Amino acid sequence: MRRREQRFLTAEQVTALATAAENAQTGAGLVVEILTWVGMRWDELVALRRPRVHMLRRRIEIAESATELGSGLSWGAPETHERRLLTMPAFLADRLAAGWFASVFVLPRPQPAPRCG
Repeated sequence: MRRREQRFLTAEQVTALATAAENAQTGAGLVVEILTWVGMRWDELVALRRPRVHMLRRRIEIAESATELGSGLSWGAPETHERRLLTMPAFLADRLAAGWFASVFVLPRPQPAPRCG
């Protein structure tokens, strides 16, 4: 099986994508920027907790991931099964600090849909 060539966005394309995402949903632009500039996987970002973000050192510790199973999440080890530290650029650390959430998780959790009947 032949692998497709990887394609990468330019910085300008990332900015445009983050702006469009933010216009569609508040906070989505920050998600695009974190995934792009830090190099995290989606399942690692979903599981990221505040104590694993070291703002002064601009480091993010990856220690777990979350996978969607049915209507819930299954928590486990990251894909590599090892903890690792990722560095975030200063501008991203500033944006993340400005929108620091009260939750234990870095990103706010969606509220479950109300049950009918």
